[in-house]
Amino acid sequence: MGKMTSGLLLSLTAIGWFIACGPTEPAQVPAPTATPAPPPVPEPTAEPSAEPEEPKEYEPPMRAAPITTTGAPPPATAGDYELSPSDCSRLSSHYEKLLRKEKMAELNAKNLKPKVRERAKEQVLRTIEQGHQNWVKQCGGIVGTVQIKSRITCARNSDTIKRFHGCIDGLHDNEPAPK
Repeated sequence: MGKMTSGLLLSLTAIGWFIACGPTEPAQVPAPTATPAPPPVPEPTAEPSAEPEEPKEYEPPMRAAPITTTGAPPPATAGDYELSPSDCSRLSSHYEKLLRKEKMAELNAKNLKPKVRERAKEQVLRTIEQGHQNWVKQCGGIVGTVQIKSRITCARNSDTIKRFHGCIDGLHDNEPAPK
């Protein structure tokens, strides 16, 4: 029983860490002007450096704050869509449902005694609630930004947490829509 309980606690701790970690917001890039400004001319120094500095490439500003874990802005497509509060509500409800299904299945697969199972179930329920709250907070922060509608639809139709995250991150962009 000691090995099983410590293994369960280790699993739940790892799950809690995974859920608590969320994507970071990318740095804001200044809006482009009509013509890009020439690179600044470095002031002469007493000793010229051996290697000249490479000019940095111009990066266009981000169109929206993505909810991807990769940090890359979504590519421009005809399927751009402004994320609404109701989208976040539906996505967070679906996320909670998937998380509950997977975590309870993991718990039920373990052969635990009733008292241990009850304590583990309470911990799993807290983990599920924390994961749901993290998703609500994360999604609420990007309401009104432009997202790719196919990614939102893919996430709503996902049947696992891994697929849900893959949809949001654009890993399934090139797959045909399910029939």
